[in-house]
Amino acid sequence: MKKLLVAAALAALCLAPAGPAPAAIGANEVAPAATLLLPYFEVDLNNPGGVNTLFTVVNASASAGLVHATLWTDLGVPTHTFDIYLTGYDAETVDLRLLFQGIIPGSADDGADPTDQVSPQGPISQDINFPGSTGPCWTSAIPRLTPAQVTDLQNAHTGLASSIGVGWSASCGAQSLGDGIARGFVTLDSVNSCTLDYPTTPGYASGALDSRNIWIGEFLILDRANNSSIGDPLVHVEASNSDPRVTNPAAHTFYGWARGYAVASDNREPLPTTWNSRYIQGGVLNGGTDLLVWRAPIAPVATFACGGSAAGFPLAQRNLTAFDEQENPTIPAAGSYFPVVAQRVPVSTLNTYYSFGFLHLDLKRGSNPSFTAADGVGQSWVVTDFRATGRFAIGFAARALDNALVPTNSGPGF
Repeated sequence: MKKLLVAAALAALCLAPAGPAPAAIGANEVAPAATLLLPYFEVDLNNPGGVNTLFTVVNASASAGLVHATLWTDLGVPTHTFDIYLTGYDAETVDLRLLFQGIIPGSADDGADPTDQVSPQGPISQDINFPGSTGPCWTSAIPRLTPAQVTDLQNAHTGLASSIGVGWSASCGAQSLGDGIARGFVTLDSVNSCTLDYPTTPGYASGALDSRNIWIGEFLILDRANNSSIGDPLVHVEASNSDPRVTNPAAHTFYGWARGYAVASDNREPLPTTWNSRYIQGGVLNGGTDLLVWRAPIAPVATFACGGSAAGFPLAQRNLTAFDEQENPTIPAAGSYFPVVAQRVPVSTLNTYYSFGFLHLDLKRGSNPSFTAADGVGQSWVVTDFRATGRFAIGFAARALDNALVPTNSGPGF
């Protein structure tokens, strides 16, 4: 363990920014949280100059912490986990292109890195040991993935046969779109020990998962080939050990779909179900508008025989209404316009008929879903991506109209 900080450092700590504020469960706010969600990523595996995604996680407290990262396919099947140790006020940026080449981010807690060569300690930052014998909690160097593991990871995220983990056995777990782009999403959980478990692993919520709201972060999707990029905060999911809305085992929580309801709660607030999003299809933004949409699946998603399809898909939506700038509404033809868990959807595919306007999206499943935890209300996240072809892009979160704790039950009144 480190020696006691000198008096000057203690004085500096007294002048440091106040710790994170108490969680405001259900507020859909960008505030220090216990889980961060990267709602959608793309990595071009064939072109080093093609699209890539990076994210940064920051420890907003003086206390050391441990983040458990899980990669999921676009259909919601977990593929790979790793831990990131951060001293107080530390930050770590993860380049997903490097990860898909087998390079795992390096960090180490105090026991594994007593001389601070891997994870330095600042003058007002804590540096401690965490339990566990993997990753940053282990004295051995974090190994690179083997060539076979790299191939399996890439295949898993491009809809090809993979044996990346238990139960895969040359099966598939993602859409096969044939363009060599790895797609999916990432969850980042505050944990109390190093682990290789998935959030779908029995006992994860009652074991490694903790509820410290100390994490903030952002992501960047970089598209050099088209001279554009977008960025936005990661989705900040706050936790509470005392709020009955998220501590009841049967409550609708962020990981309810992954852990199975009526077992130990993950204590995390769910996300919204209903959104408004501006769209522009022309003028300066001649590249149109894309929606990056994350939706909770109905239950943990299993792999499937390649050439077949995953159970539970496509995901339906309750309402999709497009308005023009003169308030004229249009409801596109029936269909599943946001069919999977993590996706990029061009507004041009939604049959909006208008060049400029806004969308009302009710992403609850079905026309009249019951608001019970067991069937899932349909929590989601939407990021709007405006594009000017070959010049720039603008990305920001759409406007949430509710939270799955108290979901809206009505659409536009016509």
